[in-house]
Amino acid sequence: INRKALEVSPDALAIDEVLNQASQQAVVEYAPLREQLRGELSKKPSTEKKSSKWHENIAKMRQTHPNAFRPWTKEHDDELKQDFRSGVGLEELSKKFGRHPGSIIVRLKKHFGDDVIA
Repeated sequence: INRKALEVSPDALAIDEVLNQASQQAVVEYAPLREQLRGELSKKPSTEKKSSKWHENIAKMRQTHPNAFRPWTKEHDDELKQDFRSGVGLEELSKKFGRHPGSIIVRLKKHFGDDVIA
């Protein structure tokens, strides 16, 4: 390899020195901000309260509607459709399936369209 090719120009060395000095100055200048951000990042957001509140709400809902927020089984879906076609009312469907009447309405709309229940 040519020795000349490996030489670094004096201009490049001067620019490198200026950039290194600016970088060191920035490290010192922004150190307080860096520490502040480290402190903020180390604080974990509390999802425990939200999560426990959600679980409390579900537990409360399940006292009156045991299947609230549980997935529908195919068997229950089929029964719901058959019972609805047979004229079973909303309150009775709600009790039978252990779900909130609003949940029954949403499920019926899924199967029969938005106009199924006004």
